[in-house]
Amino acid sequence: MPKDNFLEKHSFFKIFSVISSVIKFIYGYSYYNGELILQPQQGRTQQQQLELLDTHPLFTGKCPQCNYEFDRDWSARVHWDCPECGWMDDTV
Repeated sequence: MPKDNFLEKHSFFKIFSVISSVIKFIYGYSYYNGELILQPQQGRTQQQQLELLDTHPLFTGKCPQCNYEFDRDWSARVHWDCPECGWMDDTV
């Protein structure tokens, strides 16, 4: 019984599409209307982004230093500086 060849099972287009998707994900670009669009590079590592989600008052509602609870009306808030301990939001 002959061995199945990977390229015989999958068309070149499918393989190219998968490789292209992986490269787009890693390097941050895509196409829109046939034009190459580069995504801006993140200034933070994935670990730093996760830490920000776990500790920033925008997501927790509390000061990461003293646990002061911010007012729940966050719709117009730009700065998240704590009035209790003086912690200042330096993410912006």
